[in-house]
Amino acid sequence: MQDQSIRDFFDQYASRIALYNRMTENLLHASSREIWQQAIHHAAAKVSDMYTVNARDIAQLFTPLNNAEAGTGETLTDAQYDLLLEQLMKFYALTDHDLFLIYELAKKLLPHFLTKGTTEQQIDVYTCLSYSNIELSRVVHEGYGKRSVEYYAKMISLGETMLGQDCPMVYRRMAVAYINMLVTESALCNITMDDAKEYWLRLKSLRNGPKYAPFVESVQHATSLMDLTIERFSTDAYGIYLNNNKQASPEFVQQMIDMNEEAYQQALQEAGNLLDCDPDMVITHIEMDYALKRSTADEARERLYKYMMEKQQLLDSKQDDIISFWATGLQDLISLLPEGKLPFEEQRALAHQYMDLLEQFIRDYDRTSSHAYSINNALTVLAFLPPIYAYMDTLEDKIRFIYRMVIRRHLSTYLHSQMVAHFAMVILDSVLRSRPDLLIGFHGIASAEEARSKRTQLMRFVRNASLLHDIGKTKILDMVDTQFRPLFDEEFSLIHMHPDMGVDLLEVDHELAQFSDIVRGHHRFYNGKGGYPADFDNCASPDKIMIDLITLSDCLDAATDNLGRNYQRAKKVSAVLEEFAAGSGTRYNPDLVHLLLTDAHLNARLCNLAGPERERISANAGAKM
Repeated sequence: MQDQSIRDFFDQYASRIALYNRMTENLLHASSREIWQQAIHHAAAKVSDMYTVNARDIAQLFTPLNNAEAGTGETLTDAQYDLLLEQLMKFYALTDHDLFLIYELAKKLLPHFLTKGTTEQQIDVYTCLSYSNIELSRVVHEGYGKRSVEYYAKMISLGETMLGQDCPMVYRRMAVAYINMLVTESALCNITMDDAKEYWLRLKSLRNGPKYAPFVESVQHATSLMDLTIERFSTDAYGIYLNNNKQASPEFVQQMIDMNEEAYQQALQEAGNLLDCDPDMVITHIEMDYALKRSTADEARERLYKYMMEKQQLLDSKQDDIISFWATGLQDLISLLPEGKLPFEEQRALAHQYMDLLEQFIRDYDRTSSHAYSINNALTVLAFLPPIYAYMDTLEDKIRFIYRMVIRRHLSTYLHSQMVAHFAMVILDSVLRSRPDLLIGFHGIASAEEARSKRTQLMRFVRNASLLHDIGKTKILDMVDTQFRPLFDEEFSLIHMHPDMGVDLLEVDHELAQFSDIVRGHHRFYNGKGGYPADFDNCASPDKIMIDLITLSDCLDAATDNLGRNYQRAKKVSAVLEEFAAGSGTRYNPDLVHLLLTDAHLNARLCNLAGPERERISANAGAKM
């Protein structure tokens, strides 16, 4: 592999990611149905080309690394390893980067640099590994969270061996490691608050130590990061604790309370007003006053709302943590509502007001302006807060809210779910006409006649179930939304978790939870002997027939999609039906497959949905964005 090829890979790959993000953003903000249709066809063609090129380039880049791992074939020279790491760090620093590419490359580079690299190079590799694992721990805490802590600890340990040397970048990396250990790792419950306290004490000791002092001026950025981290933990530790399953010793809890109170009063005295104080500290103090019963829930909520409305006018997206401000503040506003003593109708009105704020936050936030992983995590938490569902009148209201909050940001899942709903309703219509007996036992249905009499309820159920079947993908948005390249093996493993993730989300509300078996089972084989998750017995589910129906609908759309599946050519319905026939009785329900193969009217409707109707459905979906 040539040196220039390494440089070209990252430059060209980054430009393609930036283009992909711009196209996605344009779709999210399309001003008309016509513009939407043009944009989605343009994006589908472009992303399909990207996929092909990226698949080739990634294979070329990874081949010598895989050869080195296997001990066969052409590998990189030591100089090329150095160049690859240098380019990877530049790529890591970009806003438009690829989390899993960074992760996979860093894993491949680590053995080489542990053997032949400098301490600085080892820290750089651990920087990539710690960053990728901490982001993944937002989705899956076990494993990834543990590894991210280990990697940050190694960064800190290696950095300490270089104290007293003129190495500004090392100190900066150490500062970042400490920030994440103190704030993010503790907030994600990857370490306890007491562990975080120990790192805080270590950081203060380092910052004021004799070996660090001579280099303060040369590492000013690192110094300011350290000072900011020391200060932030002092002011925000109690807020992190409240969101950390309240894991901390009683002694440290009191210390956190005292630190926040002291910092709050001092900041207020220096600034003269709340609006010039750090937002996290102010919000934490409001939370703390309520937790310590120094204010009522209604008083805390009113105080928080007034502060947020005034502060938002002053926030600078380049200087302030907008995501943290809105996510923390809105979560508190919503959570405090049912704790207060307002009449229910007043609570409901305020809840809808806060939901409007959520929508505004999503609408105005440009996904290309910061790491999409953080915004997606925040939105998923906000979208599935239990209290908010008590203020919605109908199941359809709840589903519309979920769509507005998260699913519409994930265009492939958004369009796919719409199409699955149409396929499922068409198939169910055929079942009700020709084989209503298949529905006996579902939700207490005792006869074919009763099934037909409940047509409206059944159609509504299958539509809602279809719209929610992939809801778990919202937790791994930026892995399953990687449409511009082939997925890595570990990404497939994470995607296989989306049914269980979906169930976890739906359990927030009893009406949503009625779809849990369908969400969990739509990738299981009909005979219960294949698919995922392996520990779910779909054959024992009372929703078995609906699971089977939505499985077929899911596969139909995935195979015939010409707008969102950029890694494959869309198949004709006839070809998909042949695959269904081959898997009848094992992967697919044989009765439903027989119906698909023999009902000419149904077949024609499916072909129309997969072809001309897809355009109309896509246009309607775009109009609702």
